[in-house]
Amino acid sequence: MRQHTVFTLPEVTVNPDSNFLRYPDKPSARIIALPAHLGGTIQKSGIKWISSFPENRASNLARASAVLILNDATTGYPLGCIEASLISATRTAASAALAAEHICPNPFEGTLGIIGTGVIARTTVEWLLFRNWKFRMINLYDADRTEAEHFSTWLRDQHNLRADVRSRLEDAVSDSSLILFTTTTLDPYLADEKLIEHAPTIIHLSLRDICVNVILASQNIVDDVDHCLTRELRSI
Repeated sequence: MRQHTVFTLPEVTVNPDSNFLRYPDKPSARIIALPAHLGGTIQKSGIKWISSFPENRASNLARASAVLILNDATTGYPLGCIEASLISATRTAASAALAAEHICPNPFEGTLGIIGTGVIARTTVEWLLFRNWKFRMINLYDADRTEAEHFSTWLRDQHNLRADVRSRLEDAVSDSSLILFTTTTLDPYLADEKLIEHAPTIIHLSLRDICVNVILASQNIVDDVDHCLTRELRSI
């Protein structure tokens, strides 16, 4: 029997647009400020300040880091300052797994394709497995094949799952019914509409992979239309 978790939001929530700090000399890097407020009986405000510096990986540093500041909404006083990269990754992965349950025609089964095999992909897979998904096949593709091979080893050692590392993006996409995009690309590259003729469910977490013509040829589901049409997201 399928299990559904229902989340009830407070009576008053405020979620302004995100603000992006970008660097003219480092176009791949950014830091994002994400403020929010929960009202009702909670009465807490906060902000997540999260950076993405993909070039860190060349120095064996984490791509993303984050801090979360929580404030009392009555006095404005800060209550906590928390390292939040794990919180952010968990929130992203959990929401992706929940979305997959509700929008997949046949949830909890099929073939999984993972494009970009970093921390977000790993955390999302853990949530899918936690929600009792059973995949008959897993396809991996990463521009850095070594990363995909490490991911395959992790799946085998930690979850006793076999994955095929694909040499071409096309193979990973066309053979999968559920596809996760979790890359650090700045420029869209998936332009062939024929690759999704089999109507897979795509969880597009990295936002910049799919070209406009493919997006327009698809059924798109978002949680906040206005947010998705802000300047920063339109520019992708």
